[in-house]
Amino acid sequence: MNIFAQVVEPVVRATSIFDDPVLHLAIQGLMISIVGFLGVFFLYLTNVLRARNDQLVMKALSDKLDDNTKKTEKVQENVQKIETATNSMKDALIISTAQASLAEGKVQGRAEQKAETEAKNQEIK
Repeated sequence: MNIFAQVVEPVVRATSIFDDPVLHLAIQGLMISIVGFLGVFFLYLTNVLRARNDQLVMKALSDKLDDNTKKTEKVQENVQKIETATNSMKDALIISTAQASLAEGKVQGRAEQKAETEAKNQEIK
């Protein structure tokens, strides 16, 4: 038994006091129209709610994507800061190594000069 018959049949029985078959058909037609309208209305309402739900899901996903994009940008900024600091440390290491080599060369040069001076002093004596 279909849904229309389940809804319409009790109404038809209730109106059986009227023995006019045209009236029965009119009532049945009216009930079928009402049930059909309600079915279409609920179908429309379901589609509207589904579309709204889809919009909310898309909004949530969009917000999550925006948050992830911001986090990615922050990570990229931090990576740039780390690269800058690393390059600065490399430069400082190169400079300090060069200064140490220069100082070592000066000390070595002075030691050699002192040794030569002492050797000359020894020769003179």
